[in-house]
Formats: sequence, structure tokens, C-alpha cells
Amino acid sequence: MEFLWHGSASVALRWPGAEFLLDPCFSGKEDYGDWYWPNEHRPDWDRYRSAHHPTHVFITHGHYDHFDLETGKKLEAAFRPTFLGSPEVIAAVHRYLAVPAERTIALRDGDSLDLPGGARLKAMQGVHWITGEEGDIAARKLDRPDRYGVMPAGGPMLAVWLDVAGHSIYISGDNELKGIPNESVDVAVMSVGSVMPHPATKVYDRPIVTVDEASLAVRYRLKPRLTIPVHWDHSAWIEPVDVPRLGRELEKAGLPMLVAPYHQAVDLEGLLA
Repeated sequence: MEFLWHGSASVALRWPGAEFLLDPCFSGKEDYGDWYWPNEHRPDWDRYRSAHHPTHVFITHGHYDHFDLETGKKLEAAFRPTFLGSPEVIAAVHRYLAVPAERTIALRDGDSLDLPGGARLKAMQGVHWITGEEGDIAARKLDRPDRYGVMPAGGPMLAVWLDVAGHSIYISGDNELKGIPNESVDVAVMSVGSVMPHPATKVYDRPIVTVDEASLAVRYRLKPRLTIPVHWDHSAWIEPVDVPRLGRELEKAGLPMLVAPYHQAVDLEGLLA
């Protein structure tokens, strides 16, 4: 079983029979316009296409830095994967990406799904700004050509729990602290950030867990054998995310952390042995 980080919140897991890709955002400003904050560490598309074959693409929620329509179009044309997400996300996958219904799966909070290779997925609704009813309203307001791609879908934010090869893996998505479950896991892939202006109010806010909140979630709720922070490198953060400090705090508690390299497969089996 291997883990790959493609920058920002874009991550993948590979095991025999499947390559599970989550929130792929590989586009640049040229794909959308000056408003777009790209994933600065995204993979080169030609290199990605030659080295990967995602079988499943999971979209956690409808914000542009997680649901990248132009990347979705490329993935559909090159690989024809199965797309998974909330009903709202899947409706947008049909609308914008023209993916047929037989290769889409809509999931709600608590839904489980068997994946190839004996893996099992569970969707878990999280807590994140501009999702749910607020997200539905925002998505309708932004449904216009000049803002194409800003927010392709409303609906909830879904975190992911995977049971693969005898190990449990939690991928938090853009969860706030109160959305993190109190359940032990082998691997916690945590989106960690700082502050940024709220798109509507322009007031500085914390849309996902900070370093301090991530430390609390890992030490007292998830208690994983391995923590992998992601999303901390996104260029929209006003303040740098002090990932080394998170590592030091977890080390004091005897909880290992891995800062994954970009686009290089990490052998999770070996790290968990």
C-alpha cells in the first residue's frame, strides 16, 4: 500500500487493484483566470498521465481547490475512472464532466462502499465553512460564466475512512476540529492550515484545523500510528503553517509524523510494520 501527495489537498493511495485519488487539483491560472489560486506543487500532467492510472476519484466537497473541473475533464478523458462524492458533487460531475451514471457513486454521511482489492470506504460528514445549506446558496450565486469553476457544487464536506490491507486510514478533508471523530486510526491524513479571509465577509477565519487544533485532534482523538499533514502548502494561507512545530508536538506524545515528498510513493506498509 502506497501513499502519494500531489500538493495541497490532492492525495492518492495505491494498493493491488486500485489507485484512489482524492481532490485532484492540477490546473494553473491559465485554465481559469487571475482569480484562481493554483496548487503550486501540482504534478506535470504529462508525467502524471504516464505514471498513474487512477481507478477512483473522490471529491470531498465543491470548492475549487478540491473540485477542479478542468483536471476532472482530463482525468475522465485519459482514464475513465469512477467518481465518488456527495449527491451535489456527483450532479456537478454529470453536468460539467459528462461522466455517465454507471461510473459515478453518490455517498452520504455514514455510507460505506466496497472497493477493489478487499478495501472498504466509509464517508463521514465533516464541518467546514460554506458547505451544507450555505454552500448550496453560494454555488447557485457563482453559477455564471465569469466565475466558472469557483464553486462547482454545494452540499456537505465528506471526510473518508478507508480500511485497506488490514490498516485504517482517515483522510480529514477540510474538517474543522469539531468535525474530527474520536476514533483511533492507523494513519491520519490531516489537512492543516492557518487563516485566510472569508470569501463573503472578508474577515480572517480558520476554515480548517490549525497546527494547534491538529495537535489536539491527533493526540486526543485519532491517536494514529502515523500522521501525514497536507494542504498546509496552499498559497492562499495568510500566515505560514508551522508544520515542524506540529511534528515536535506529536513527537513528544510518541506519535510519528511524516512530511511526505511531492509525487513520490511512500510505502505505508513499511512505515506501519
